[in-house]
Amino acid sequence: MHNALDMLNVCIAPTRLCNLRCDHCYITPELLSDRRMMAEDVYRTTFDRIEELFKADRKVSKINIELLGGELTMMPLEFWERNLPWTLERMAAWDALYDAEAALIWCTNLIFKDDGYVDLLNRMGQRFGYGLDPVSYTHLTLPTKRIV
Repeated sequence: MHNALDMLNVCIAPTRLCNLRCDHCYITPELLSDRRMMAEDVYRTTFDRIEELFKADRKVSKINIELLGGELTMMPLEFWERNLPWTLERMAAWDALYDAEAALIWCTNLIFKDDGYVDLLNRMGQRFGYGLDPVSYTHLTLPTKRIV
């Protein structure tokens, strides 16, 4: 049997908590209010499992990891100050060790509960070659009754 796929795509949802209630959202409204989060050790162990999957199929040359929720920035900033650099370093090591193209997708609605996220994402951009440019939130027009 020929394996034509060379990409491993993994979605990780460390939280379902969200500050919006979008009509198109696939997550049930009850889950969008759930304040539970993935424990840090579970988050990091997930990357061990991803690496095991990658090593099990040597045809894979691309690893795509999507971090999504809910809204990731509803989690404490401190969680991501520890784990975003760790994640990017881990994925850079995969690139070096396995000659695998590793990409991280951070899914956000850009309505941060803590403005420290802009700084964190920009610091990661300077360190790893990508980031988020600061934006002014005053131009956003959103239906306020839909923002939690």
